[in-house]
Amino acid sequence: MRLHKQFLRLHERYGAEGETQVTLAEVADTLDCTHRSALTVIGKMAEAEWIRWDSRRGRGKRSGLSFRVTPEEIAAESVADAIGRGDIRGIAGELEGGAPPPEMRERLRESLRAYFGHHSETSTGRQIDTLRLPIRQQLHSLDPLRTNLLAESFVVGHVFDGLVRQEDGSDDILPALAHHWESVGEGRLWTFYLRKDVSFHDGRVLTSEDVVYAFERMRKLPERVLYGFMARNIEEATADGPLAVKIRLRRAHALFLPFLCTSRASIVPKETLRRGEPEFGLHPVGTGPFRVAEFGRDLCVLEAFSPYYLGRAHMDRVEIVNIPWRMQGGEWSGGDSDSPFHVWPGGGPDRRAADDGSGDSPPGSAEPLAGESGGRLLNGALAEVEAEAPTEGDRREAEALSGGAGLAAGVPTEDAGRSAETRAEGAKPKGEARTGSAGRSAEARTEGAGLAGEAGGEIWSRAHAEVFSRKFVTCNTKSGPMRDPALRAAVMAALAGRSAAGGEAEMPPLSLLTIPQYRKDAALIKERLERRGYSCRVRIVTVGDFKGRTRLANDLMLFSLIRDRDEQLRLFDLYLTMSEHSDSKTRLFVRRALRRAADEETPRGRARELDGLEARLIAEHQLHVLYETPLQTTYLPRVRGLRFGAQGWIDLRTVWFPPDEDRPPKTE
Repeated sequence: MRLHKQFLRLHERYGAEGETQVTLAEVADTLDCTHRSALTVIGKMAEAEWIRWDSRRGRGKRSGLSFRVTPEEIAAESVADAIGRGDIRGIAGELEGGAPPPEMRERLRESLRAYFGHHSETSTGRQIDTLRLPIRQQLHSLDPLRTNLLAESFVVGHVFDGLVRQEDGSDDILPALAHHWESVGEGRLWTFYLRKDVSFHDGRVLTSEDVVYAFERMRKLPERVLYGFMARNIEEATADGPLAVKIRLRRAHALFLPFLCTSRASIVPKETLRRGEPEFGLHPVGTGPFRVAEFGRDLCVLEAFSPYYLGRAHMDRVEIVNIPWRMQGGEWSGGDSDSPFHVWPGGGPDRRAADDGSGDSPPGSAEPLAGESGGRLLNGALAEVEAEAPTEGDRREAEALSGGAGLAAGVPTEDAGRSAETRAEGAKPKGEARTGSAGRSAEARTEGAGLAGEAGGEIWSRAHAEVFSRKFVTCNTKSGPMRDPALRAAVMAALAGRSAAGGEAEMPPLSLLTIPQYRKDAALIKERLERRGYSCRVRIVTVGDFKGRTRLANDLMLFSLIRDRDEQLRLFDLYLTMSEHSDSKTRLFVRRALRRAADEETPRGRARELDGLEARLIAEHQLHVLYETPLQTTYLPRVRGLRFGAQGWIDLRTVWFPPDEDRPPKTE
């Protein structure tokens, strides 16, 4: 790699001059080395046919220097060499976090395809299976209470366990760390009975004290966290012997058990956390199927935890690599994104093949290495994508900006991009939608899906994970100009690309608040408002600041909601957050509607209350849905053991790969 860097330095100094005359002393000065070393470097470059060097001997004599390859080709070769050596940090380091230049993309793409995905080797008679996944989002913490990114949540879900769990989108609550549970007092007092001899990754055995500590920590956490309303509803947690825990709620809540299935309710070891919570986020210890072997800025390595109580994972090792740039629809870009996993162009499943059987690739078709919302993955084997929202006539208004998905492996549904008002006509209640095909196996869900295309001669199958991504805008009606109903109606109409009924309202300057991942959506909103005559200032803040009182100093807020198995929990959290920047009348209505929903025992009953709340907020122009896009999974038939988690993520514990006859395991 050093020779590559020396070439780039030399080209930067002399590359623009065609053939140039230089002395060996000048070359040595450029490369910051001795004359002897400079001569050695020049010889190696000439032998590799990177340069032409016409040597002229003698002190002060000038030799001819010309370049036979481009710096982009050398940079691509340098990155490919880093990939071949397994130098993860060298991959991103060579590009310094930026998008690669056009000349090096094809070679880099080929190198990355070869590096990522499933790899198998045999060592001392034992088969070692490794899965390598590229992500765009940098992992900051693996503390279950402090994860803010989808990629972090994906990892946490494989490192930790909760008391109970759910599988394959089913509403059934299954045993996890607790093998049995019961409640009395109309659902306010719960007792959980723990499995015996469950080990943490550091060898300690799980006891009731760890569970009590985890819930007390959750309950007393000072900052706002996702589903914090459920943690604050816990009055106390106490141990009832070494293998039983009692949890008393302030008020019975129908979503308490589903909350315990989320990663936020993961059980953490009491003793380990006493060493310091920031340290725990970097060196987490859980009871999950994988333990964290390495965690850094560019690389997270998971290794199978053999004593796992539900059975050892088939994958021995999972390497999650941070590569901050992406390529979407043929365009490479860097910067912030709400899409954690990479989607890679070229040769993937074909969207049109599912529609008309033509097999022709649509423009900008793509083969995902990994999907939009975490864990939907595996180069040449398994992928997850998000379908594009339908376009409008204006190109600028057409961009739904779905964060890197919307590519060929996904087949857009008719609901994609429709407004909430349109979707409501004839739609099933959300609760019913979650219980339709969500409980079926991956194999059953693919029936009738048709072909998703071919890759390497294999036909892709498609499974619907029943997961959607929704972007929307809410208003601050507690203070500021958006308290005026007429102005709200006009602004929401402008966001929808139409004029408000009854003429335009007064147009005061507006401020829009969001987080870095939604920067492009914010730019789209700003442009739409300004074309309708409004002045709009966009404020980008951290996730932590966005959760605080900063919202009260702005007029509009841009949110995102993943509609998955935890959708009702997410909606409770969302509407409680919205009520904090709502007028007193709206706040009272929201709190009462959520209280009624919390008392409903069935998903359908809760959906009815939540749908009514959404309809009211839309009618009063306090909520505007920008677009909604479905997330789908495509995979090759050779991938086995597919199971989906809460957000439609693939469960890495159960995934396995039969031997590839065309690529036998590497032997050491």
